[in-house]
Amino acid sequence: MKVILVGMGRYLSLFGVRILSSFLNSKGHPTSICFIPVANYQSLYQQECQDFAEFIAEQKPDIVGFSLMFCDSLRAKRLTRAMKNRCDIPVIWGGLHPGLCPDDVPEEVD
Repeated sequence: MKVILVGMGRYLSLFGVRILSSFLNSKGHPTSICFIPVANYQSLYQQECQDFAEFIAEQKPDIVGFSLMFCDSLRAKRLTRAMKNRCDIPVIWGGLHPGLCPDDVPEEVD
């Protein structure tokens, strides 16, 4: 299973995403990490969402996983919706925000 993990945030250490990627790779699942840093000047623009959706469509993963905190939820929603409008790939969310606020997870998330 080909996996793309999406790490969002101001600090791109994102140890959880890196550990999960390493574990999945060790079990024979090719895994890539797509880091999306905070860029206040473009963080909600439609072009960012379209570029992300195009990247995912080109990579053709079997699943995409987002790791996000509270401050990332709006961007993650927009990126997820753009991706789901372009391709039918399962999306999972993990991290603090979806764990503590499951009612705020959009219906596009599988």
